[in-house]
Amino acid sequence: MKSAPVASSRTFYVDPIRGTDAGNGSVERPWRNLQRIIDAKLVGSQFAETPIYQYWIARILGTQPTARIYDNPDSIVGDGDTILLATGDYGPLNLRGIINRAPITISGAPGANARFSQILMEGTAHFAFKDFEVSSKAWATGTRHLVNMRPEPRARRSNGISFSGLRVGGQDSIANLTPEQWAKNSNNGFLMFGDCLNIDKSKVHDVHIGVSLYHVTKALVSNNEIHDYSVDGIDFSGNDIVIRNNVIRDHWPTGDALHPDCMQGQSTPHNPTFGPVLIEHNVCLSDTSARHSKRLQGINIFDGKWVDVKVECNFVRPTIAHGISMYGVNSATIANNIVIGWPDAPTAPWISSMPSKEGRYPVANLITNNQSTAYLNAVHGAPFPHAEMIKNLRVNMNDPQILQMLSVPISGVRLVKNEWLSPAWDLSGDTRFKPLQRPTYNAIISVEQAKADLAALPGCAS
Repeated sequence: MKSAPVASSRTFYVDPIRGTDAGNGSVERPWRNLQRIIDAKLVGSQFAETPIYQYWIARILGTQPTARIYDNPDSIVGDGDTILLATGDYGPLNLRGIINRAPITISGAPGANARFSQILMEGTAHFAFKDFEVSSKAWATGTRHLVNMRPEPRARRSNGISFSGLRVGGQDSIANLTPEQWAKNSNNGFLMFGDCLNIDKSKVHDVHIGVSLYHVTKALVSNNEIHDYSVDGIDFSGNDIVIRNNVIRDHWPTGDALHPDCMQGQSTPHNPTFGPVLIEHNVCLSDTSARHSKRLQGINIFDGKWVDVKVECNFVRPTIAHGISMYGVNSATIANNIVIGWPDAPTAPWISSMPSKEGRYPVANLITNNQSTAYLNAVHGAPFPHAEMIKNLRVNMNDPQILQMLSVPISGVRLVKNEWLSPAWDLSGDTRFKPLQRPTYNAIISVEQAKADLAALPGCAS
């Protein structure tokens, strides 16, 4: 394989149909196989490798292996360059250990339909991916993520990775598969692990989990659409996380063991404290056509230690229970959200701030200017008997954890100027609530209607 002449901010071409292994990456003589030129170390200004003895020491000690970084003398495609992909199937893409000082862009050419079956990274730095598809009928390797930045537990963190305009998901529609077929053939979308990561203007569809942010730092997930999923839309953990202006819609019950959420912060008591997190201007709809979702919950943090979490200006329509819930979070703000349910659901979705499972109470939590079908924290301090308030909440009377939390007032939480949609009692004497401005939703809601209703809220106009 020969290279094109060296230049600054150059463009190289790959064409799996018209290209050849003897090409030079020019538009006239494109390369045929992208992975082959990567394996030949023609892509990337540096590379990281772990000596085998350090790998085995780390494995024995249960630590992360140390990598050595080397300059890449064979590099042809380097800092600031672009690789354009013609229409065709490219198979899996493995970029482990490739490091750049400025992003290399890998993009579908204008009008092209380029497809990878999986993207694998670990210890990778400064790549930008644009305008192509990642999909597979078979199980993706590792954790079954089609875009996987943590293929094994000891994977090194990646840095400076962005995705824009990608189409990631299954080749079979979840709506047309039985639970048995879905369990056999389905994958997850993105698994992000590292620092300075970005997913923008992409579509994720027909997956278990749409996007997982695992112990990330400085991550932005914005302007994406996640639809037709069976577990969670977005999972997140880490620091400096922004989840903004995404649409997550149409959940399908396929028998997955985990309870499904539109978004869920995931941690354990042994993890460090995570935050800040900003979740704003998102639309979560369990169904946008005929009803099929049964157990979907909304935007929630149930486990671990969190600080400075803001959930603002979101439209959340789950199927049951938790609309927006924060457990044991310090300095949380839940403001200007719309949380509604379905009239035939067993519970009305609620907003709540509750103690963590380890018994840690929330600190400095504010719930304000929301419109919701229920507020768990309102059962104490209301001008009605406590038992009557719990009864009218329509909570699961067989859930000992919820009943335990509702038995005593929860300190560290303030309710200010919220609206209670279609309450079963007169709230005019409860100063924590303001007069109802909006009727209850009963029918199917479109994404466009949800966005319009959000934009009409004070403080939520984009």
